[in-house]
Amino acid sequence: RYSIYYHTKDYCLRSLHMVMRRFGVTTCALVVALLSGTGEAFAIQTSSRHSHSHNTNQQERMSSVTSTTKRKATVEDVATTLDLEGIPQGPPDAILGIAEAFKASTSPNKVNVCVGAYRDEVGKPWVLPSVVEAEQRMMELYGTTQTKEYAPIAGDADFCKLALKFAFGKENVSVLDRLAGVQSLSGTGACRIGGQFLAKFMPAGTPIYIPNPTWGNHIAIFKECGLDVQRYRYYDRRTNALDFHGLMEDLGQAPAGSIVLLHACAHNPTGCDPSMDQWKDIS
Repeated sequence: RYSIYYHTKDYCLRSLHMVMRRFGVTTCALVVALLSGTGEAFAIQTSSRHSHSHNTNQQERMSSVTSTTKRKATVEDVATTLDLEGIPQGPPDAILGIAEAFKASTSPNKVNVCVGAYRDEVGKPWVLPSVVEAEQRMMELYGTTQTKEYAPIAGDADFCKLALKFAFGKENVSVLDRLAGVQSLSGTGACRIGGQFLAKFMPAGTPIYIPNPTWGNHIAIFKECGLDVQRYRYYDRRTNALDFHGLMEDLGQAPAGSIVLLHACAHNPTGCDPSMDQWKDIS
């Protein structure tokens, strides 16, 4: 069973055709909810009149798909295309759980340290003056000319170019010539895009080494991408300092071709970073 959402009936029918061809079904009873130009939802139920043999040509399959009946769609139609009751509830997010506990606490001395954001004396997020000025400049420069056009699939090319220069140094021309970047939605989105790219084009079973500890969602993201998640020592809780010896030892034993996840600065969640000399040794 499937739920397919498209803006036009034409796209819907193409999708039904694709599903039938892909899975070799002889009967197709899909309920598809679409949004018409007026925002009205309707459903299309389709069934195949032909057996899906290798001798059935594309035109016959297409004619079976285009034999449809249109009627009003209901919430139940959409819900029944997925076994919602069979989907297990995910575990609660530990970080957001702490944030909710902070909000619920009545202690006058409470401090929220679970989310990396600057806050004022009363605990509200504090917007950096540089951010305020940047927003003002953007409004002055683009407020009346900005079209809000869709960005290319890799994001704003100028933004990516300037971001790479900012991160790696505009003077490092030889380095920048060997770099590529894409715009993503937050650091989590960047990890997902990078992990999916690496999982697709690196050999199967390629390990990715992630610091111990690291931000909680890193492990889940890269596992979901299909990478072999390994850990390397990073923080020594006994000394509250970087375990540089353990880090170098673990990375030195990693197989050739391994992927290494490094926090460039402000390591999350420890805030402990290598020194400049240690970074040179790591690289």
